[in-house]
Amino acid sequence: NWAVTAYSSACRALSAPTVCGGGSVDWSALGVWRESCSQKALSDGLRAARAPLGTQGVAAELWARIEQSTDSCEGEFDDSQTYARVGKLLLDLEARHRTGGNVLFYLAVPPQSFGTIATQLRATGLLTETESTWRRLIVEKPFGHDLNSSRELHATLVAAFPGRQIFRVDHVLGME
Repeated sequence: NWAVTAYSSACRALSAPTVCGGGSVDWSALGVWRESCSQKALSDGLRAARAPLGTQGVAAELWARIEQSTDSCEGEFDDSQTYARVGKLLLDLEARHRTGGNVLFYLAVPPQSFGTIATQLRATGLLTETESTWRRLIVEKPFGHDLNSSRELHATLVAAFPGRQIFRVDHVLGME
Protein backbone atom coordinates (compact mmCIF):
# COMPACT_ATOMS: atom_id res chain seq x y z
CA ASN A 1 0.00 0.00 0.00
CA TRP A 2 1.52 3.33 -1.10
CA ALA A 3 0.17 5.18 1.90
CA VAL A 4 1.73 2.77 4.41
CA THR A 5 5.11 3.16 2.71
CA ALA A 6 4.80 6.96 2.59
CA TYR A 7 3.63 7.22 6.18
CA SER A 8 6.30 4.98 7.70
CA SER A 9 9.01 6.69 5.63
CA ALA A 10 7.79 10.12 6.73
CA CYS A 11 7.84 9.18 10.40
CA ARG A 12 11.41 7.86 10.11
CA ALA A 13 12.56 10.96 8.19
CA LEU A 14 10.99 13.40 10.61
CA SER A 15 12.37 11.73 13.70
CA ALA A 16 15.92 11.14 12.42
CA PRO A 17 18.64 13.62 13.39
CA THR A 18 20.13 15.53 10.50
CA VAL A 19 23.85 15.36 9.92
CA CYS A 20 24.27 19.13 9.95
CA GLY A 21 22.15 20.88 12.52
CA GLY A 22 20.87 18.35 15.03
CA GLY A 23 17.16 18.88 14.31
CA SER A 24 14.67 17.03 12.18
CA VAL A 25 15.40 16.31 8.55
CA ASP A 26 13.64 18.70 6.18
CA TRP A 27 11.85 16.60 3.60
CA SER A 28 8.84 16.36 1.34
CA ALA A 29 7.13 13.57 -0.56
CA LEU A 30 5.71 13.75 -4.06
CA GLY A 31 3.56 10.92 -5.40
CA VAL A 32 2.99 10.46 -9.11
CA TRP A 33 -0.39 8.93 -9.96
CA ARG A 34 -1.90 7.80 -13.23
CA GLU A 35 -5.17 9.48 -12.32
CA SER A 36 -5.86 12.69 -10.45
CA CYS A 37 -5.19 12.58 -6.71
CA SER A 38 -6.31 15.59 -4.72
CA GLN A 39 -4.52 16.78 -1.60
CA LYS A 40 -7.55 15.62 0.41
CA ALA A 41 -7.43 12.13 -1.12
CA LEU A 42 -3.71 11.98 -0.39
CA SER A 43 -4.25 13.04 3.24
CA ASP A 44 -7.13 10.60 3.63
CA GLY A 45 -4.95 7.76 2.32
CA LEU A 46 -2.16 8.66 4.73
CA ARG A 47 -4.63 8.80 7.63
CA ALA A 48 -6.04 5.38 6.76
CA ALA A 49 -2.52 3.94 6.50
CA ARG A 50 -1.36 5.15 9.88
CA ALA A 51 -3.94 3.21 11.92
CA PRO A 52 -2.50 -0.32 11.55
CA LEU A 53 1.13 0.73 11.98
CA GLY A 54 1.26 0.73 15.73
CA THR A 55 -0.53 1.23 18.97
CA GLN A 56 1.01 4.60 19.77
CA GLY A 57 -0.67 7.71 18.49
CA VAL A 58 1.07 10.24 16.30
CA ALA A 59 1.69 13.67 17.76
CA ALA A 60 -0.58 16.25 16.15
CA GLU A 61 2.45 18.41 15.27
CA LEU A 62 4.17 15.50 13.49
CA TRP A 63 0.99 14.55 11.66
CA ALA A 64 0.43 18.14 10.48
CA ARG A 65 3.99 18.23 9.16
CA ILE A 66 3.50 14.95 7.28
CA GLU A 67 0.34 16.25 5.61
CA GLN A 68 1.94 19.61 4.76
CA SER A 69 5.01 17.93 3.31
CA THR A 70 3.23 15.68 0.81
CA ASP A 71 2.01 16.53 -2.66
CA SER A 72 0.92 14.70 -5.80
CA CYS A 73 1.26 14.91 -9.55
CA GLU A 74 -0.81 13.24 -12.25
CA GLY A 75 0.89 11.62 -15.23
CA GLU A 76 1.92 8.56 -17.19
CA PHE A 77 5.31 6.95 -16.70
CA ASP A 78 6.19 7.15 -20.41
CA ASP A 79 5.17 10.81 -20.88
CA SER A 80 8.03 13.32 -20.74
CA GLN A 81 5.53 16.02 -19.68
CA THR A 82 4.97 14.08 -16.45
CA TYR A 83 8.67 14.50 -15.63
CA ALA A 84 8.58 18.19 -16.54
CA ARG A 85 5.75 18.63 -13.99
CA VAL A 86 7.70 16.57 -11.45
CA GLY A 87 10.76 18.78 -11.97
CA LYS A 88 8.74 21.96 -11.36
CA LEU A 89 7.08 20.48 -8.27
CA LEU A 90 10.44 19.34 -6.89
CA LEU A 91 11.76 22.90 -7.16
CA ASP A 92 8.65 24.18 -5.40
CA LEU A 93 8.93 21.54 -2.66
CA GLU A 94 12.62 22.35 -2.24
CA ALA A 95 11.81 26.01 -1.67
CA ARG A 96 8.93 25.33 0.72
CA HIS A 97 10.54 22.52 2.73
CA ARG A 98 14.28 23.30 2.47
CA THR A 99 15.20 19.86 1.14
CA GLY A 100 18.54 21.11 -0.12
CA GLY A 101 17.83 19.72 -3.59
CA ASN A 102 18.25 16.10 -2.50
CA VAL A 103 15.83 13.66 -4.11
CA LEU A 104 15.07 10.01 -3.52
CA PHE A 105 12.96 8.37 -6.23
CA TYR A 106 11.11 5.43 -4.64
CA LEU A 107 9.58 3.22 -7.30
CA ALA A 108 6.71 1.23 -5.81
CA VAL A 109 5.48 0.33 -9.30
CA PRO A 110 5.27 -2.83 -11.42
CA PRO A 111 8.80 -4.02 -12.32
CA GLN A 112 8.11 -3.55 -16.04
CA SER A 113 7.90 0.22 -15.36
CA PHE A 114 11.34 0.54 -13.69
CA GLY A 115 13.27 0.90 -16.94
CA THR A 116 10.85 3.39 -18.49
CA ILE A 117 10.90 5.59 -15.39
CA ALA A 118 14.67 5.48 -14.98
CA THR A 119 15.18 6.32 -18.66
CA GLN A 120 12.72 9.24 -18.46
CA LEU A 121 14.32 10.54 -15.25
CA ARG A 122 17.70 10.55 -16.98
CA ALA A 123 16.40 12.07 -20.24
CA THR A 124 14.71 14.94 -18.40
CA GLY A 125 17.73 15.73 -16.20
CA LEU A 126 16.03 14.82 -12.93
CA LEU A 127 18.94 12.54 -11.98
CA THR A 128 21.58 15.24 -12.15
CA GLU A 129 23.58 15.61 -8.94
CA THR A 130 25.73 18.56 -7.94
CA GLU A 131 28.54 18.82 -5.41
CA SER A 132 26.00 19.67 -2.72
CA THR A 133 23.01 17.49 -3.74
CA TRP A 134 22.32 13.82 -4.25
CA ARG A 135 19.80 11.76 -6.21
CA ARG A 136 18.92 8.15 -5.37
CA LEU A 137 16.67 5.50 -6.89
CA ILE A 138 15.02 2.82 -4.79
CA VAL A 139 13.25 0.00 -6.59
CA GLU A 140 11.04 -2.53 -4.86
CA LYS A 141 11.57 -6.17 -5.69
CA PRO A 142 10.58 -8.36 -7.45
CA PHE A 143 13.37 -7.33 -9.73
CA GLY A 144 12.45 -9.01 -13.01
CA HIS A 145 10.75 -12.39 -13.42
CA ASP A 146 13.85 -14.50 -14.11
CA LEU A 147 17.65 -14.15 -14.28
CA ASN A 148 17.70 -12.78 -17.84
CA SER A 149 14.99 -10.16 -17.21
CA SER A 150 16.77 -9.15 -13.99
CA ARG A 151 20.02 -8.65 -15.91
CA GLU A 152 18.24 -6.62 -18.60
CA LEU A 153 16.58 -4.45 -15.98
CA HIS A 154 19.88 -3.95 -14.16
CA ALA A 155 21.54 -2.87 -17.42
CA THR A 156 18.74 -0.36 -18.10
CA LEU A 157 18.98 1.09 -14.59
CA VAL A 158 22.77 1.47 -14.58
CA ALA A 159 22.58 3.13 -17.99
CA ALA A 160 20.40 5.81 -16.37
CA PHE A 161 21.90 5.93 -12.85
CA PRO A 162 25.41 5.22 -11.62
CA GLY A 163 25.28 2.00 -9.57
CA ARG A 164 26.02 3.86 -6.33
CA GLN A 165 22.70 5.69 -6.72
CA ILE A 166 20.55 2.55 -7.02
CA PHE A 167 19.09 0.64 -4.07
CA ARG A 168 16.87 -2.43 -4.21
CA VAL A 169 14.35 -3.05 -1.42
CA ASP A 170 12.37 -6.18 -0.75
CA HIS A 171 8.70 -5.17 -0.98
CA VAL A 172 7.70 -6.93 2.24
CA LEU A 173 10.72 -5.75 4.23
CA GLY A 174 10.22 -2.21 2.90
CA MET A 175 6.88 -2.09 4.71
CA GLU A 176 8.39 -2.80 8.13
